[in-house]
Amino acid sequence: MGREWVAFSETEKSYMVEEIISRFGTTFSGELVHRLIHILESSVLVEIDFGDLIDSLELCKKGDVVFENRKHLDLFLVQHQKKLKGMLVYREYNVSDPQLNPEGFSDYCKHLRMHMHKEGLFGFGCSVTLDEESEFFLVGLGDD
Repeated sequence: MGREWVAFSETEKSYMVEEIISRFGTTFSGELVHRLIHILESSVLVEIDFGDLIDSLELCKKGDVVFENRKHLDLFLVQHQKKLKGMLVYREYNVSDPQLNPEGFSDYCKHLRMHMHKEGLFGFGCSVTLDEESEFFLVGLGDD
């Protein structure tokens, strides 16, 4: 599990931006697209690849919500009351977090997956940081 961190070249980043724009036009803001590419680049413990990202965006093209923490996501899930068709999750674990292990990843994902439609797409990536932990959730609000 995991890989060594290697920065994407500007050519690789440009290709990904162009590919997303060619498929989805201006559906997603440039800021969000660049953030998602950064997440692909940073997911070294559990990887998200470009195909996973494209599949997630496909499920988000009719509407999406971004959350920066689990508390806000959980509030949304209580209010939404429907199974989700797509969710892309990224988490940066602090190196001293006791959940920084395969079992911890599994438990974290298990809770989130229970909110997914049985045919929904769930993508998860994570990395490690010396700084404060962070989370990112891109939730697709497509048709029911």
